[in-house]
Amino acid sequence: MTAQGCELLGEIRYGRDLSFEQVAELEARLRDRTQELLADMAPAWAEFSTTGDDLRFIASLPDSDPEALLRFCGELRGLLDPEGRGRLVAVATGFGPVRSWVFWPGGVNVAQLLCE
Repeated sequence: MTAQGCELLGEIRYGRDLSFEQVAELEARLRDRTQELLADMAPAWAEFSTTGDDLRFIASLPDSDPEALLRFCGELRGLLDPEGRGRLVAVATGFGPVRSWVFWPGGVNVAQLLCE
C-alpha cells in the first residue's frame, strides 16, 4: 500500500491565566517538541507562526497515518497548561479523507470527513 501524504495544520491555544513569561516558556517547549515530532515524520517543509495567544504550524507530510497523528496529539497535550487546547487538521492528498483532532490535557476527540 502506498502512503498517502497530507497537509497538516495545527493550532495550540494557551490558557488565559498565564503570565507573559509563562506563555513564552510554554510556547518554546511546545514549538521545540512539535519540531521534534514533525522531524520524525520527514516533512517536505514546515512553518510556524505565533499570535501571543497561540502557536500555529503547517507542514507537508509524506504520510497521513492517523495513528501517528493521534500519538502526535497525545505528546502535545501532555505539555498543555490546564486551560490549553489544540487542534490538528490533516487534509490527505488525492481527495483523501480530511481528519481532525481536538486535544486538551484530559483527552482527544477525533473526526473524519470522507471525500468521495
